[in-house]
Amino acid sequence: MSFFESNNMRVSLLTTTITPMLLDLTKILKSLFDSTKTLKAFGVFCSCFLLSSYVLPPLRKG
Repeated sequence: MSFFESNNMRVSLLTTTITPMLLDLTKILKSLFDSTKTLKAFGVFCSCFLLSSYVLPPLRKG
C-alpha cells in the first residue's frame, strides 16, 4: 500500500466519523438557538473556546 492510499483511507475514515458528529452538532445548535437564554451561553462558550485556543498556549510556552 502506498503512502497516498493509506492517507486516503485515513481521510475517508475521518469524514465518515466526523460528518455524523457535525450533523448532530448542527441539530443541537438549531435547538439551542430556538431559545434566547442559550444564545448567551453559546457566546460564553465561544469566548472560552477562543481564550483556551489562542490566549493560553502562548502563555504556557512563555
